[in-house]
Parts: sequence; structure tokens; C-alpha cells
Amino acid sequence: VTRIEHSLQGRTSGVRVTTNSGQPGAGAMVRIRGTASINNSDPVYVVDGVVIEGGIDFLSQGDIESIEVLKDASGAIYGAKSANGVVLITTKRGEIGKAKVNYNAYYGTQNPWRKLSLLNATEYGTLLNEASAAAGEPILFEDPASLGEGTDWQDAVFQENAPIQNHELSISSATDRSSYYASFSYFDQEGIVSDVNSRYKRFSARLNTTQKIGDRIHVGSNIGYTRINGRGVSENSEFGSPLGRAINIDPITPLYETDP
Repeated sequence: VTRIEHSLQGRTSGVRVTTNSGQPGAGAMVRIRGTASINNSDPVYVVDGVVIEGGIDFLSQGDIESIEVLKDASGAIYGAKSANGVVLITTKRGEIGKAKVNYNAYYGTQNPWRKLSLLNATEYGTLLNEASAAAGEPILFEDPASLGEGTDWQDAVFQENAPIQNHELSISSATDRSSYYASFSYFDQEGIVSDVNSRYKRFSARLNTTQKIGDRIHVGSNIGYTRINGRGVSENSEFGSPLGRAINIDPITPLYETDP
């Protein structure tokens, strides 16, 4: 979904797209006319003529034919919420000719962009000794150097080379009287914090058909199925999130407690 929403950036003036967090599957905040309300400034999403509530994370990137942004009075037919703008999404149809089979995939790994530079156990112990002495109290550690490097909680929390993969398969065709487009997609992203507690999986299938009956009647159907399995850790919290805790806990505390 992040790829779809970020594709709106630069499509028209006044569209601002920002990422809410790095959580797998997390969407982006889209503002077409700025922040118009303290409650909800999200635009209206219309997929194949149907107004969608609750986001567009059910869509596969490969199923999208076109995206159009309305930010003026032309979107008024979609109600009062269109004051925040309207995003029109059209999914693909079959094209006249032989059946076309398309397969698109990618695989990659994710790592933290950078880590904060924090005190190790020796430096932390030395600083505590200095603070204690300045307060007229006895020092806490006779030999801070004996503490060594201690625990790097950022290394302990982050997962190295967290995988991300996407697979899209579609088949389509059309004649002068009928068309069809069928697709299957699978997206899997593990979090860089935890592969067990932070992960997003999405499987989707779509079937778009049209049929011409006589010279004036056209019938068709757009059928979609999406299954999402998402798990996440606390985010955007000063002390409640794993990253917040990793930079606040002292390096002297061991990663695992051992019996004496």
C-alpha cells in the first residue's frame, strides 16, 4: 500500500504524502488540500467507481491501470468528504489480442539506515561515578573498565537482513465483445525489529470481466479477494516501543540473566 500511496506524490500540485511509521504494512498519510479538520483529513478513495472505506491496502500494485487525483469541485459527487480530495483508481482490463501472461517479482532485504551512538558499559559506569562524586556520594563502580562493552540493545532489538518479497501473476485477453483480466499476488514483509511480532502478509486475487450484449448493452463484474495477516509492535512511543526502550535501558544490564 505504501508504494501505491507514494505514487501519488508529484502527480499533482498540493499532494503531500508522508509515512506514518516503518511498521510492515503501515500506510502513508495523504493530504491533498492540507489538514482541513482535526478529526479526519484523509481523501476519498474510489476504486472502479466504488467508494472505499478503511484504506486501499487490499489492492495490489500490479492491478492498477491508472490513478487520478481530484481536488476541485469535480469531486463533489462523492459527498462532503470529497472536500479533502478524491483519489480515483481504475484497475486493469483485458486488451484485444492474444492472451497475455505477466509475472512480476522482487526480493530484497531490509536493515536499519543508521543507529544512535550510545555509551557502552565502561563509559556509562564512568559517567555514573562522576555524577555520584559530584553529588558528594561514593562512587558506584571501583573499576568501570571491568564492565567492558556491555549490552548493545540496538543490536539486540534489530533483525539483520529482514526479507521482503512480492509476486504478481496476471493473465488477460479481450475480443470485440468480451474481455477478462485475472490476477494473483503475494506480498510478504518482515519487520527489522522482530520477524515474529512484526510482519505483514497479503494475498489477493482479482477477476475483471466485461461482456457486450447486442449493440448497446454492456455487462461486467469486478471481483476481488484479499487476505491480510499483519502483526506489529508498539510504534511512535517514547518509552513503550522496542526502539524507545533500546535507547533508554542501560548497557550494564545483560541481555540474559545467568544464575550465579
